[in-house]
Amino acid sequence: MIDIVPPARMTAPFRIDAMATTILADPVAVRRTFDRSPALLFDNVIAPDLLEKLMRMANVANYVPDAIDRVGTREIEQTQSLGKLLNIVLARAALWEWLEQATGISPIGGVSGKIAQTRCDTNDELDWHDDTHAPGRQLGAVIHLSSQAYSGGAFELRRTGHTENLACFSNCQAGAMAIFAVHGGLEHRVTPLIAGGPRRVFAGWFLAEPEHPDHGVMFRP
Repeated sequence: MIDIVPPARMTAPFRIDAMATTILADPVAVRRTFDRSPALLFDNVIAPDLLEKLMRMANVANYVPDAIDRVGTREIEQTQSLGKLLNIVLARAALWEWLEQATGISPIGGVSGKIAQTRCDTNDELDWHDDTHAPGRQLGAVIHLSSQAYSGGAFELRRTGHTENLACFSNCQAGAMAIFAVHGGLEHRVTPLIAGGPRRVFAGWFLAEPEHPDHGVMFRP
């Protein structure tokens, strides 16, 4: 039985809409929380009008198999139209500066991510890994876009080689966003779905340096 450990959870400290990101909370207070636990979960960070559009796009998208070497399998959006849109709305200096102050992790100069889903009654899962094969990754980001409830499909974060979870969360509401530290001392996984779903998310990173250009990276001028 998985020991469920919630990350620090809070009402949205910023609000992302189609044209701008509005900062709602002082990052200094959040920094104290992040220093104690390297994972944060923010509810309702996506403005309702934008979230409605994102959910509509996610529900009609085509998904294709994606195997990650030595990690696991999932499906990803075939064209990454929604993935590219989220890369654009997350590519804002105000958000990056807030994240730098809230986590103490810098520099952040870009964002890269994809729409991915895992399904019930399949082999979909992602085993323990740390995302450090791309050295520019500073913070992991997960935005929840599932339209159906599910069981299982938990995101778990722990210190590398340890058994106790630092954070574990599942079946978050659409529009919630998780942020977690990325470095060799931490590893994470996504467990298989038991029922319902699919579990559908934007899975990405805030970056210090470019990755592959097809991943929709945006950088400060």
